[in-house]
Amino acid sequence: VGLSSLYKQMDSMGFQSGGEFLAAVEEADAIGATLLLGDRDARVTIRRLRDAVLEMVRNPPEPTGAQPPAALLEAAGGPNAELTRESVSTTLDVLKQRENVRALSEYLKTEVPPIYTALIGERDEYMAQSLLGSSGERIVAVVGLAHVDGIEAAILRANGGKIAAPKA
Repeated sequence: VGLSSLYKQMDSMGFQSGGEFLAAVEEADAIGATLLLGDRDARVTIRRLRDAVLEMVRNPPEPTGAQPPAALLEAAGGPNAELTRESVSTTLDVLKQRENVRALSEYLKTEVPPIYTALIGERDEYMAQSLLGSSGERIVAVVGLAHVDGIEAAILRANGGKIAAPKA
């Protein structure tokens, strides 16, 4: 419900949610690639997120003193910033930069490990296994930037340091 509301609000501001998935469908069709819907079921992720929050309520992690990425804090404008098309656009531009996403992921992994694991870590492994288990020779995959490094690392681990899946 929360994600649906977020997407509706972003759509009302003129952002096109889901455009990357439409582009993937079209590109897969154009090159004859397998379209793989390889993410974990959202209901499982939401359950895992709920469990992570409950775990943190029961056993709060010790604060490490790590600070959120400065670029993200600056782009977001602080807790009282208005949610406008421009502010959302600025924040999204910051989140499209790989180094900023890496810094945010590391911050989450350090400060709220159960939430990081539920939202990113477990899904990286799941998506990597989906890709490795696909029967397609050409695959189009669309993933969030926060998942690229983890999926790549999981595929490398599974293939002895090689990014390409072994031929069956």
